[in-house]
Amino acid sequence: LDATSQPASTTTPNRATLRLEDIGPAPTFAAPTSRPSSTTLSDAAQRQLRVARDRLAEKALSDAEATLRRLLESEPDLLDAHLLAAQVDAQLGDNTRASMHLNRAIAIDPHSVSAHRLLGELELADGRTASAIAQFRAALASPQSQMDSPETVLTQLSLGIALNRE
Repeated sequence: LDATSQPASTTTPNRATLRLEDIGPAPTFAAPTSRPSSTTLSDAAQRQLRVARDRLAEKALSDAEATLRRLLESEPDLLDAHLLAAQVDAQLGDNTRASMHLNRAIAIDPHSVSAHRLLGELELADGRTASAIAQFRAALASPQSQMDSPETVLTQLSLGIALNRE
């Protein structure tokens, strides 16, 4: 800007409905711990996970849900299964169950960028902007967050949308 130009119009702070003090700081994380990966799963569990992903991609949501239910009965701490189940439930319109799966995923791996981002998306869709912002910030603060990963870019965009709503 030079001395004669004016800055672009800005939104006044009094338009915001969320007080800054209501937005908690991003959490700090301990060093990542190892978690079971899909490579340590039995062949049957890997096959079920693959089938569930395929059914989700095909929009065969009932089949995906049934496959994931069976998989989670045998592998209740499988992060990827909870993430997929949350996506299926959200597409079926059951945000409560989707949130349950995402909270379980976060309990399994508190550093999961995907779990925090997806939970933030659900919170934002349900009008809980402060909670959504907290989840997006947790995802970005995670030691698993990599600046050039698509998941991180999506999280940054979602955080921008949430902040813009305020």
